[in-house]
Amino acid sequence: MNNTKNVRVAGAYVTGKSHLARNKPCQDRTYSKTLNGTTVISLADGAGSKSKSDIGAEIVTQFIAEFLCSNFDKIYEKEEKSSSKTILDGIQKCLIQKANEIKLNPKDLKDLSSTILFVGVKNNKYFAGHIGDGLIGYFDDKEDAKILSYPYNEGVDDKYTVFTTNIDVLENFRIYKDNLNDIKGFVLMSDGTCDTLYEPKDKILLEDNKKIFNVLNDHRLSIKTIEKRITKTIK
Repeated sequence: MNNTKNVRVAGAYVTGKSHLARNKPCQDRTYSKTLNGTTVISLADGAGSKSKSDIGAEIVTQFIAEFLCSNFDKIYEKEEKSSSKTILDGIQKCLIQKANEIKLNPKDLKDLSSTILFVGVKNNKYFAGHIGDGLIGYFDDKEDAKILSYPYNEGVDDKYTVFTTNIDVLENFRIYKDNLNDIKGFVLMSDGTCDTLYEPKDKILLEDNKKIFNVLNDHRLSIKTIEKRITKTIK
């Protein structure tokens, strides 16, 4: 992964059963971008109880991808608290701007609430961040799936998570950065996908993650074909 020309990215999101039953939109979003020798993948899960969280999820996934592609080196060198505050300030600025555009009362900014998970890679470095539930995993040189960042509050209060608009969000914004070393790929998933691909009791990623990674590494398949397969699998 030390050359962005060799990086392959695939993502998908679908409307869950409960949302379909209540005629609610899909509140998950994924986004990716490659620019300036940097590749970024991001995922957000909109708060189910908020009316415009699908819009918030779209805003934050795009912001973080574009921001990291333009500022990877600077943000990587910052101390973790400083980098998380810089990113969070940017996220909230974008959410406020969007709220103004759609005539949303500033008091109702939480209607745009979502989680955010992201990973950016450049040369032999990665920079990742996580607010809320869902998880970030990675694949080592043996293609074994391991966990970089666990769901928020796991095993404590699974019904509560933290979102981009929470008062305590900064203290719960997890940042990870290091050399890639033997890391060959990353996977992001929301809590819905965790139900199928993650075993919370043993805190391990299940074998199907490896199958998805192997499909992504099959260069005979186009990204479009792979994303169709992922979408079908999630459904």
